[in-house]
Amino acid sequence: MAQFTVAPKARRDITEIWKYIAQDSVGHAIRWRERLYELFVLLAAQPRIGMPSDEMKPGIRRFPFGNYLIYYRITRRGIQIVHVLHGKRDQRRAFEQ
Repeated sequence: MAQFTVAPKARRDITEIWKYIAQDSVGHAIRWRERLYELFVLLAAQPRIGMPSDEMKPGIRRFPFGNYLIYYRITRRGIQIVHVLHGKRDQRRAFEQ
């Protein structure tokens, strides 16, 4: 069974997004994170459904999730989530930080 791992930068992204959403509704933030992790499972099982995003870094793929983009790389055991970014952010700049 394919697995996913979440890189430290992606964990930070998720925490920051969660805190932002939770300012309005903790319940909504919890549901958002649950759906996000459900999508990580799907991406691990079907890693090629995301679009190549080599302009960010070779081997990186992206998949939309509401207003966000999930960036990940395919690994031998599944995928590694490298970033979760709001779609309106400067993606290249945010990716490099």
